[in-house]
Amino acid sequence: MAGGRGGRRAERRSASARLGTWRTLRESLTPFFTVELPRIRVTVRAPAGATVVRCDRQGYLDVAVDGAGLTPGWQELTVAASRRGHSTEMAVPVLIVDPEATLALVSDLDDTVIETGLTRGLEFLRLTLLTSVTDRTPLPGAAELYRALTAPRAGTAGCPVFYLSTSPWNLYELLARFMVLRGFPTGPLMLTDWGPSRTNWFRVTAEEHKLTMIRTLLSEHPALQVVLIGDTGQLDPEIYATVAVESPDRVRAVYVRRTPSISPARAVEVDALARRAAAAGVPMVAVEDSVDIARHAAGLGLLDAADVGAVSAATRH
Repeated sequence: MAGGRGGRRAERRSASARLGTWRTLRESLTPFFTVELPRIRVTVRAPAGATVVRCDRQGYLDVAVDGAGLTPGWQELTVAASRRGHSTEMAVPVLIVDPEATLALVSDLDDTVIETGLTRGLEFLRLTLLTSVTDRTPLPGAAELYRALTAPRAGTAGCPVFYLSTSPWNLYELLARFMVLRGFPTGPLMLTDWGPSRTNWFRVTAEEHKLTMIRTLLSEHPALQVVLIGDTGQLDPEIYATVAVESPDRVRAVYVRRTPSISPARAVEVDALARRAAAAGVPMVAVEDSVDIARHAAGLGLLDAADVGAVSAATRH
């Protein structure tokens, strides 16, 4: 009888695990089943007035809004749309960069902040579709490092953070929840649209997307210097070295995490790119973990010794 009861308990555990997997899969797939409304007319309401525009052919909205009357920090604008007699509106969070800020953190997400396996197809699908957001883990010490880098320092404004990724916009909610759950400083997520377009079958390339976003950020915020953080798994070293050479006076430092699977040939390529950035006057460092970044950043005056200790403790935990 004991064996029978144990068997029934094992069956219940197995059924519960299957149910949990199914719920996670449904939660993960739902954002990909969306209905786009191309060219729909949208009104964005801000204190300075309303702006009326149309979404692009994929249903996305990219619009410049008069920021008069909005104070630095996170604010909310109202976005309203109507179609075939139905209307809706919602509050949309926007970040107003403090004009006193002199530094911004620009960070990759995939395998830099959160393990996604983006460069390993099956692993990416497993982590994205079969792992609940509450079970996803950040890279050790990353949240503590980012909080230290963005915290207001004596006589300076806080440092805004921008998260740059080639993950699809469909994963926005999942990634935003992850950042809050794991204690990362909040910042705009700059993702991509996956699917056919006039120029690409699958998506815009990582190089085109990230270079465009960083160049736009530097252009729109001419008073900001940036710290760039990425990894060696994709083209972050190539992209960041290009930015460093183009705008050496705007880049304080570049950090790229070595992925566990980095090959000797790739390591040589990254070292060559680091020398290229250094020749332009920008330190570009390939690191093993968050502690390496914290120690180097402290040497540049971007962190305090206490911050290094906190990052080190979190990394070892």
